[in-house]
Amino acid sequence: LLMQPQELPDYRTAWEWLLTLQDKLRKMDIGMGMESASLGLLRCFFQAERESLDTLVLQPVKYNMTSSAAAYLTSSGLSCLETRADQLRSYLWEESSSITPRVYRLAAFLNPRGFLAA
Repeated sequence: LLMQPQELPDYRTAWEWLLTLQDKLRKMDIGMGMESASLGLLRCFFQAERESLDTLVLQPVKYNMTSSAAAYLTSSGLSCLETRADQLRSYLWEESSSITPRVYRLAAFLNPRGFLAA
């Protein structure tokens, strides 16, 4: 699968996008200060998803996003990561506020089968 050059975002734009997304993920940590043993299965699943998403976002940032590390980051890929983070954050907030959403988007999860099992 060959990517068109116009699909790749500007290096600085991608870098700023990842830093913003990483900041959003850090803010999620603030609301998740409980021990995992005291969490329900669904909350544990959300925590695992958040950690997986954090790993995806942190990797290019950790290595100063060299052009080779950033090669797989397309505009649509960055947008997808941001959408997943926003959806996950809303699910975590709803869980902590005892308002259970009626609909979950499985596309928001890196492991949608894990959600169904939880």
